[in-house]
Amino acid sequence: MSIEILFITLILIHIILNILFTFAILKRNLYTAFQNCLYISVVWLLPIIGLIWMWIILTSYKEKGEVDNSNALSGPDFLD
Repeated sequence: MSIEILFITLILIHIILNILFTFAILKRNLYTAFQNCLYISVVWLLPIIGLIWMWIILTSYKEKGEVDNSNALSGPDFLD
């Protein structure tokens, strides 16, 4: 459960930062139209590729049953 909440939070942060960066690129007149399109496409494609990669990794661990979030925030056993 906590991994999903973290995952959703990271997705929302990336979307907000991508929108802000897209507006920052469009606001400046330092680049040509081609460079603007290229920078904006890179800004949106890299996180999407990373998102797909993370989703594949998380689903493969869940299918194997290796993810156990029951003690995610409890800390090491020797401290008990």
